[in-house]
Parts: sequence; C-alpha cells; structure tokens
Amino acid sequence: LNCLIILFSASMPLQSYAFSASASERAKATATATIPTSPTTDASLSNSRIFIGGLSEGCTKNLLQKSFQPFGTILEISIVGMNDNVKKSSQRKPFAFVTFDSPKSAKAAISNHRTVLDVENGYSNGDGGDNNNNNNNDNTKEEPNNQLLFRQVEMENPRNQKDRSRSNAARQKEQAYRDSILDMCKSTNLILQVQTTHAERLSSYLETDTIQNDYSELKFKVEGLNGAARRNMSLLFLSSSDPTGLALRLHHDPIIARAMKKCYVVNKTAVEVELSEEKGNEKTIYSALAMDTAMAMNMDVQGESVSKNEEVSYRLHAFPPSIQSNLLTAINKINTDTAGKDASSPETITLNPRTFTDVLSVVQVYTYKGRGNLQKEVKENGVVMSGVSPSFVSINSNIGNEEDSAVNRAYFKLQEAMGRYYRDFNDTNESIFHDSVALDCGAAPGGWSKFLADDMKCKMVYSVDPGKMTIDLANVDHLQMKIQDAIPIIKERNAKIKIFVSDMCLHEMEAQLEFLLLARKEGILEAETFFVLTLKVTGGYSKAHFDGEAKKVMDALHAKADVGIKTRDTVTYHLFSNRNGERTIMGYIQ
Repeated sequence: LNCLIILFSASMPLQSYAFSASASERAKATATATIPTSPTTDASLSNSRIFIGGLSEGCTKNLLQKSFQPFGTILEISIVGMNDNVKKSSQRKPFAFVTFDSPKSAKAAISNHRTVLDVENGYSNGDGGDNNNNNNNDNTKEEPNNQLLFRQVEMENPRNQKDRSRSNAARQKEQAYRDSILDMCKSTNLILQVQTTHAERLSSYLETDTIQNDYSELKFKVEGLNGAARRNMSLLFLSSSDPTGLALRLHHDPIIARAMKKCYVVNKTAVEVELSEEKGNEKTIYSALAMDTAMAMNMDVQGESVSKNEEVSYRLHAFPPSIQSNLLTAINKINTDTAGKDASSPETITLNPRTFTDVLSVVQVYTYKGRGNLQKEVKENGVVMSGVSPSFVSINSNIGNEEDSAVNRAYFKLQEAMGRYYRDFNDTNESIFHDSVALDCGAAPGGWSKFLADDMKCKMVYSVDPGKMTIDLANVDHLQMKIQDAIPIIKERNAKIKIFVSDMCLHEMEAQLEFLLLARKEGILEAETFFVLTLKVTGGYSKAHFDGEAKKVMDALHAKADVGIKTRDTVTYHLFSNRNGERTIMGYIQ
C-alpha cells in the first residue's frame, strides 16, 4: 500500500506555482514543480499569447515576468480583474495574458514550464491562495506562507467569429435601446412607476380615446416604456403641458391609481452619471434643483429654474430605492460644504418626508448591466432624470381606506370593471342599478357580493357558492350550492335578475356563457340584464392566445343573435385587477 501511495504521488503534477515555507524547500520545488497544461491544437499554436488563470491576490506583473521570461521575449503582460471594485466571491478569479514575440516561446511556456522561484525574495501573502505547507511546526508561522501564484496556464483561446458577431450584435442592440431611452427623455416630464405585468395595459389604456378626452386639458402623450427597469417594475414615460397637474389627477383616478406605484415629475433633461460615485450623486441633485451656479461645480446642468423659498422643504422620491441612500449622503454633503456657495444658493436643502412643500424626484431610467462599458466612449454607466415639483397626494392615501373595506382582491376587480364600463358607456351609471336584484355566481368569500350590496346598492344579492361566505349583510342571501341548483330556487321566488355576475373558476371557460344562457332560458332574467363574466384561460402563455380565447367566447355570444338572443354594448377588458390569463367580458343581454 505504501508503494502504491508513493507511485501515485509521484505521478501527480503540482497544481499551481507555489512558494515553500523555507528557502531549502523552495529550491527543491524549483527542480520538481510543473504547471498543468491544456491540450492544444496546431491551429492554437500559431498564437503567441498565453492565458494565466486563477491569479492569487498578490500576483503582480513583476512576478509573472520572472516566471515566464526564461521562455522568450515577453512583449506584454496584462492582468484583468485584480483591482476591480467588486465582491470577489461573486466573480471569477483575476486572470492574465502574457504575449511572447513568437508562437515557439508560447508553446515552450505551456509545455515545458517549471516554477521559477526567487530564493532571496520569497513571495508571501497570508490571505490568498491555498496553503500546501504540510509542516505543522509552530516555527513555520514566522516563515512566508505557501501561496498559490496562479492555477492555470494554457494557450489563449480567442473568441471565434460566430461568437464575436453575436457579441457585436448584442452590443449594437443594447446601444440602440439606450439611444431610444435618451430620445424619450428629451420630451418626457412625468414618469410613472408601474408593475411590469400592468405596464403595457396601462400604456394602452392611457392612449384610449376615452382617457384622452377626459384628460384633454392636460394634453399628455405616452412617449414610451422601459420594461422591467428593475425587479417586476417598469417605467412609463409621459409628456404633458402640466405634469404636476397630471400626476395629481392620476393619483385621484380610482382606476389608474391602482395600476401604478408612484409618479415622478422630472425636467426634460437626461443626465449621464455614475451613481456609485459621490460626484455623480451631487450632479444628480444639482440637476434636479437646476442650480446653474458655481456650487454646481461647472457641470453644465440644465433644467427649469426653481424658486428658492426659504420655507421650501422636500420629500425625496427615488427609483430604484437602492439609490436613495447615496443621494441623501450627497444632500448632506451639499448642506455642510460651504465652499462655492453664492448669494443665489440656498443655505440648506431641507428634507422633511412628512410635512414637505415640494417633491424632489430622481429616476434612474437606464443602467448598462453588461460587462465593461457599452462602448469605449460611454464613460457613465447610468442615465438619470430628476426634477422638483409641488407636492401631490400620495397614491397610498387613496387606496388604504378601500382596502380596509374590501373582502378580497376580487372586490377591486368588479369595482374596476364597473368603473371602466361607466367611463366608456355614458348611458350606464351606478344609479340605474339601485334597488335591483343581482345574482353573484361563485360568490365566496364575498368580495363581489359586498360590492353589489354596498356600492351598487342592490336591494337583494343572491350569492351562489358551495363555499362559505365571510360577509353577513341583510341584503345578501347565500345559496350554498351550485348555480344549476340555485336557478330553480330563484325561479320559485319569482325574482328577476337585473345584474348577472360570475367570477367562477371553471375548467371550461365557455361554461360561464352557458350558465348565463341557462338563467335566461329559465326566465329569471329581466327583459334586459347587465352581465359581467370573468374568463379564466387555463392554457397558453401569450397575450395573443389569451385574447384569442376570449374572442371565441364573445363571438359565440354574438352568434346567438341568429336564434333571437340579442346583446348590446358588449366589451372585453384586460383589467389591471385581472391576472395575465384572465379577461372580463361585459354588456347587456336581452
């Protein structure tokens, strides 16, 4: 067994360039240690550049020079990633390239390399590399540690033309996207922070004729969308003749307010900065306040002038939230640094998140997330828009009271559906449903029934669901059964349904329509009944597929006109309260 161990140990090459703990051991290692090599092809040998991988923290160009100069004239040594300000635990180890004057020297360095040790000046660094010193004597602590200088030596493998073309195409695509963001910034003065799943829905909704007419005095336009700017958050770019007035209106709009998170009123100026640096954050604040003074450090800041009232106080709104800490530090530095301030500059920038007069908005609208710079001429990594506006009501103040009274998420679905319909069809409003009878299919736990009973003021709501209800209202009658069993009971009571709503989870979404037609056939509907049906598509992934499946149901309903079943003012909505695969159809059936 001992013989086998000795033979096995002798056959294994040393995995790295190592410095021993003593001079004698280092000298011995010079004659025996080798670097593992990687198989090379004849094509790769035409290269004069070798790759050195897995550098330790103390590796320098001088040490690499000493290691590889015996094999030929070295033209260049470059080390990559040694001084990067990144967490090394999440990145690959630094690496290097050594360029010789000939392929022959490169081949010799790979095939015949032996460690070259400086006996007089041993390399030591207790923090890096692996320790191969097996001497457990305490005296070794005073000697230089056995450190790995590097782990890998092989011929450089240049990126093939196909990979290079793909990389260039990706870079060009990113450049075009960045240019489009910068172009949008030239006309944008209001940015909406929107949940990504709602972004395209909100963009389309704001462009509808109904909204454009309702907001005509504010003359706004959707300039574009920055999808997934951060985790599940997107940015919607708007231009308006009165951005602060538009922000205020949007906050008070019961439909739009639930689709967005925040509004940011900004100057029509994009500033390219590095927000990880102190100077970049100061530049951003000066841009927001539009201070064209010596205090702005001659940064060529543009923007509209801001009235410098001594009583002005600000609340900082920043996106993404991660940049807020550095911005607050920059504001503190501006306040404490008196150098460069003149008579037109405020003594301090007062922040008061509760009793503020103005909102200071900072939005990072673009960040290059790739490796290195987008192009060599792009020095700054981020694009920021900022501005100051009079305070407007926080979006959360509108929603908090509603959520206290809601039973579940479905409550807001029906609320939004009715709000959209009232806005699109002027002849329908909530007053026409007062004192009517409603049928709620799939009612549990009671969100839709509560809205029908309280908000729409129906005199009676038949809530049909085998499950339990969490509400207890005098004008809500819970029929704890399936809809097909409840219809005969409602018929016996001679009730006439004015509003038929259904949010049932059905395997076949066409069944929603079938139950509506069953109620009509059994004669429990009024001469004209308003209906709201949630279609829950169970298959597919794309928006086009979901829209197509909903259209099939609507087409089937319209086809009933051939047998005398007429409808009017029917519409399909993809509500903000709908999931991706849900659609809501509404209208009247006779």
